Amino acid sequence: MENKLTNESSEILFKVPCIVVDNFLKIASGEQIKVLLYILRNNGHDIDSDSISENTGISRKDVENAVSFWKNCNIIPPENNKQNAVSTNSMFTPVSALPETASQPPVQQNLPLPVADTSVKRIQLHPTEITEIINTNAEIAELFQVLQGIIPTINNFMQNSLIWIYNYYGLKREVIAILMSYCASVDKLNTNYIEKMAETWAEKGINTLEEAQKEVAFLSACHSYTYQIMNMFEMKRTPTTKQQKFIYEWYEKNLDLELIKYAYEKTIENIEKLSFPYINKILVVWQTQSLKTVEDVQNFEESSHKSYKQSKFGGNSDGFNAEDYNIVINKF
Repeated sequence: MENKLTNESSEILFKVPCIVVDNFLKIASGEQIKVLLYILRNNGHDIDSDSISENTGISRKDVENAVSFWKNCNIIPPENNKQNAVSTNSMFTPVSALPETASQPPVQQNLPLPVADTSVKRIQLHPTEITEIINTNAEIAELFQVLQGIIPTINNFMQNSLIWIYNYYGLKREVIAILMSYCASVDKLNTNYIEKMAETWAEKGINTLEEAQKEVAFLSACHSYTYQIMNMFEMKRTPTTKQQKFIYEWYEKNLDLELIKYAYEKTIENIEKLSFPYINKILVVWQTQSLKTVEDVQNFEESSHKSYKQSKFGGNSDGFNAEDYNIVINKF
């Protein structure tokens, strides 16, 4: 079957960046795609969240989450800080479009992991030393210039940290720029967090624009997923490291949010408090029974009760012990 536009429809087109289709089509949600398409259709205009919501049928909160997602992915310029508005005038000049320097080799497939240069000692550079490095290293100079549009203030302590990341982990300056853009978007600009993230990227071998963009897309989607989990669980604070680990596992397993909410409701009914381990155990039990939606669980529970009655009052239970299932669900 041949798929192509008709002559009439092809005459009225607007541009969609190739990177959206190549890197983010499998990652982004339907709502995020709808929001981006509406923004791209209105390229060159300032549009607010209410307008996007009205024309896409998506709630204002989900619109803002989607816009944040595309900013984190550097599809929408992160330097735009207008409240509740999106400026599309510079839509196609994101940070990720930084040119590679001529001295860098072309990107190869299966590149070796960047290895930390252990010969680089961690020292606190004097401001004059930092100035000298900026004057003699074009990549460092370009990095700091780009970061001026992302970070309000780059003090000497952060400059030291970024120079050390560049020298020690060998991350390219455009990769560091994307990393910093993401950290700024989630309000995590302390050097400990930045350096830990740089270490993780180096261990994963993330050292090209494409790899960095994919990682940010994943992290942004996880961040949005976490926000939705927090709303469902009525959490007033950021999840702890252990709680976040559970959330990442649920996201990677592509668990339905409504299913997680149902597990949360059962947890509150049974122990009257929020417990991530308890919720996770319920979800694990459902997974072992191949139950993927709330409807699957409810149908399974209904059939298990019928099976239990049949086995109790005479009949065929098909080897399924409904009482054992209920014990597992209700009492961990």
